[in-house]
Amino acid sequence: MIGTTNAVGSGGGLKATDAILRVIAPAGSTVTISKGAVSKSDAGHENHDDSSLFDYYFIIRASQFDSVTPWTVTATLGTQSISDTVIIDSADVYSLVLAYTLWLVRDGVSEFGTITPMALKTSPDSSGANAPTVSDGSGYIQIGYSSAGSVSGGGIGYWSDSKIDFSKYSSIHIDGTIRNPTSYPENVAASAWTSVGSSQQDNRILYANISDSTGSTSYVAYDTDIDISALTDLAYFGLKAFRGTSTNTYTVTRVENCYFEV
Repeated sequence: MIGTTNAVGSGGGLKATDAILRVIAPAGSTVTISKGAVSKSDAGHENHDDSSLFDYYFIIRASQFDSVTPWTVTATLGTQSISDTVIIDSADVYSLVLAYTLWLVRDGVSEFGTITPMALKTSPDSSGANAPTVSDGSGYIQIGYSSAGSVSGGGIGYWSDSKIDFSKYSSIHIDGTIRNPTSYPENVAASAWTSVGSSQQDNRILYANISDSTGSTSYVAYDTDIDISALTDLAYFGLKAFRGTSTNTYTVTRVENCYFEV
């Protein structure tokens, strides 16, 4: 699958002194790599393990190694486009994955690994914290509580398998239904943390209500887009839940779809 048609530079095939750049992008994309006046595109080959992906291979000559200036790698498919950069400075194999949309939940199924429940105080000076329950429903993932508690406090359910590079995306879309009988819309909020501390405010870079609905013990539909274009951190993403001590003072978020868009 590696040949001179994908070579960057002139003359011959792959040499022991060359580097290989492997790019994985959605099937049908065209991938272009460029640095300075040098530019090369490839239409790719179907990935052996996943037909929804293509592999793109580029040979980088030793004379083009550079520890300062990166290659810009761009994938395009119709009106969609995404770019990233990579430094290539030695005769190694480099890999880069490009995706137009990062799905966390699609049609009620998690596509981004494990959602971990954690008991986290609302703020450093608050006293209560309760870990919510995370469960699969019919066409949704549920994060929240089934009853009031003996101690008022909050928790989160967050995607713990890996951090998300917020710099690659401009918005988060999330839809489903919520139950929020409290008077505070922020009791069902989306958040992100560069690292998870002991309170929900620790290391938090994002805090956004996913619905304005309050005071309802029934499930109310929400469909929300959150602007994250100013965020550039690697961070965990999750949803806030709240559990009060009075009857029906507990929140539940049902997520049907959640994804990050370029």
